Amino acid sequence: MQDAEVIAAARLIHWTSTTVAAREAQVEEMTMTFRSIMARADKRVGIDGRGADLCCVIADILHQGRGGKMTWPLIDDALKSAKPFDGLLAIGAPQWEERKKRLRAEIKARPAFSTLRWHRGTGEFA
Repeated sequence: MQDAEVIAAARLIHWTSTTVAAREAQVEEMTMTFRSIMARADKRVGIDGRGADLCCVIADILHQGRGGKMTWPLIDDALKSAKPFDGLLAIGAPQWEERKKRLRAEIKARPAFSTLRWHRGTGEFA
């Protein structure tokens, strides 16, 4: 990173750690991004009625680009498998192993998460 990038990153971190409005803007942006990802996934592989646990992994795959050029077929195959959660987490090269382990642990630590379902009509979980 160049010095200017380091300074800009430090300013952003300081700004978001000290300003409520900055944090709220980040949350709003990520919420819009997540809903867009879910709408795109629903059109491609049909996630209406799927649990938030699966949707979270799908969003992570798409946001991080873990599936490469074969992303959609890999997601579709995983969703059709006997263990879709495990299948989705398997997507991605070895460089993603730590991220996938942490994602699995964080989702499993929130069992109620899998009870929420994505609803195409509302664009929300319920």
